[in-house]
Amino acid sequence: MSQIVKAGLGVILLVLLTAFSIMFIRLQCEVQAAQNFHDAVLDELENSFYNADVLAACKEQAKEYGYQLNVSFYEEENIAEVVLEYPFCLSAFGIERTKTLVGYTN
Repeated sequence: MSQIVKAGLGVILLVLLTAFSIMFIRLQCEVQAAQNFHDAVLDELENSFYNADVLAACKEQAKEYGYQLNVSFYEEENIAEVVLEYPFCLSAFGIERTKTLVGYTN
């Protein structure tokens, strides 16, 4: 009888471990996707010499992904600040936050 309880408990713990592992891997993939998008926006803006059409397309694509993209230009220093806000959600723990990535191009 005790073997059945131990085996059942082992299976339950294994299922919980698997579920939490999948959740954290999914979260890491979403964070990596946001970082890749942020890097791509930085490259596109720099390579297009801050073209307004490219900036509008990047902002539209950010909305499609559920991100918020803000770009500030500093003319005197020829620098652009690119701020990307993306959702960070661990629903199993009730954690929903917005994370921010900040980058600069010149």
